[in-house]
Parts: sequence; C-alpha cells; structure tokens
Amino acid sequence: MLSTYGRRPWRRFRRDRYEVRKAYASEVELVTPDWDEPVGFAARDLSPGGVFVATDLALDPGSELVVSFWVPECPGEITVFGEVVRVCLPRRRTDHFLAGMGVRFLDISPLERLYVRDALRGVPPPLPVG
Repeated sequence: MLSTYGRRPWRRFRRDRYEVRKAYASEVELVTPDWDEPVGFAARDLSPGGVFVATDLALDPGSELVVSFWVPECPGEITVFGEVVRVCLPRRRTDHFLAGMGVRFLDISPLERLYVRDALRGVPPPLPVG
C-alpha cells in the first residue's frame, strides 16, 4: 500500500493547460447568439485546444460561440464550437496586457487538431506583454 503522508496527491488545476500556446497573428471569425453575422477579430495565440482573441468586446465566461479560422495546409476553414474560459480586461492605464478572451474548443475533430498542431510546429510561444 502506497502512503501519501506528507504529499498531496496530484490533481489538475484550473490554470493547467492541455496544449502549448503558440504565437498566431491572424483573423478568426466568431458567431454568438447575440450577433446576427460572423464578426472578425484578431487572434494572438492558438493551440489545438483553444485561441486567445484580442477584443474590447469580451463575452462573459461560460458563453458559447462558434469559431472559424484558417491554418496553412488545411484544405478548408476550421469551424468549431467554443466556450469563453478567460476574460482579460485592463483596469488601469498602466496595465500593459491585451484586452481579450480565451476560448476553449469544445468539438474540434482529431483531424482538425492535427492540422492545427502541424501548422504551429516550429512557431514560438507568444511573447509576454508588459
């Protein structure tokens, strides 16, 4: 029998990431129940599990939306359902980070995940702002 005395058992924390984020400067289109048509926003980083969208019009965490974007070598546009999991809004003039929201992909297929992973191979992580 293994003893865990003095050690906490390992568990996944909310801040843990499943995939490594990579710098990605391209446009993504978002559709929500509140907007009538797709709206384009600048993406700042991308992983096979999600995207950070730079916007001052951040949605509430838990909001569901549809995300569409292109990656090189993929024969078509990738369109997936997503959920807002993080919102970043600067509170002071001295805050130097980008306003935006982190979106987790909910139904990306294994093939689409491979296209994204392949497109991001060799791309560095995003540089810290500030």
